[in-house]
Amino acid sequence: MNNGNPVSVVAAASLSLERFIRWRLLGGNFL
Repeated sequence: MNNGNPVSVVAAASLSLERFIRWRLLGGNFL
């Protein structure tokens, strides 16, 4: 996935982090 574009790398990292935070806020302890 690392194509040498730091913008896309940061965007992907922040997106996955946002999904993780939402999952935690929604009570994702069932996993």
